[in-house]
Amino acid sequence: MIRSPAHEPPGFDIRPLLVANCTCTMAMMAFVSLIGPIARQIGLTASQAGVATTVGGLMWMFSAPRWGRQADLRGRRVVLLAAISGFTLFHTLLCALLVGSLSLSLGATAVFAGLVVTRGAMG
Repeated sequence: MIRSPAHEPPGFDIRPLLVANCTCTMAMMAFVSLIGPIARQIGLTASQAGVATTVGGLMWMFSAPRWGRQADLRGRRVVLLAAISGFTLFHTLLCALLVGSLSLSLGATAVFAGLVVTRGAMG
């Protein structure tokens, strides 16, 4: 069954979800400004930092049609809540990885792999 905005529950207000989405976007962009100094501190090359940054955007772009189809099938609210929940989970893991890499001296290769996975999952 395809749902449209007309099928949303009465009194539905999308503004809280839009605020959450804006917050997630700001968090993703904050990574861009912080990855340079962090990369130097943990021993990543500039190209590794660039790849980690790019992966999230590419995944966001390539997965958008799938998310759109799911929103048409399941409803906007359900899909936005799932997306925001997933983003929050993987951004938390990304932050934990970075904090751990700065305090535990994890290897640059392991950190790079973790950044690519978490940024990709966030996208």
